[in-house]
Amino acid sequence: MSTAQDVARQEELLRRARRRAAGARTAPASGPSPEDAGPAPLSHAQHRMWLMERLGHTGALYNVPFATRVRGPFDREAFSRALDWLVRRHEVLRTRYRQADGEPYQEVLPPAPVRVPLVEAAADAAERARLIFKLRNRTINSF
Repeated sequence: MSTAQDVARQEELLRRARRRAAGARTAPASGPSPEDAGPAPLSHAQHRMWLMERLGHTGALYNVPFATRVRGPFDREAFSRALDWLVRRHEVLRTRYRQADGEPYQEVLPPAPVRVPLVEAAADAAERARLIFKLRNRTINSF
């Protein structure tokens, strides 16, 4: 249960974060653009994961869906902008693995908005658990 003091503190923290974000926009790391760089080879670890996937031994092993409870006011737009910035900043979050002539390579995709689904959960803990399980399975099976 949130008190009025907790809500006021959360709102103040959100105002501060928005002011900071508006004043200090950080650009993505500099360097050649992914489009200019051409295909990049996989690291040893990436190659091992690619090979295991080809052999059918991973499935969605490296996908870790999660749910979190948010208490107090939730600014979906601010959260979405933060995820967009994170994905724009870190190429690994928008890299996929392709292959040409049987050899894998990395392909860095251009930044794109991150879809943020919002799910209202029931107050009943058992019903929430069923909903989380259902959404987790849907996420894992979409890969």
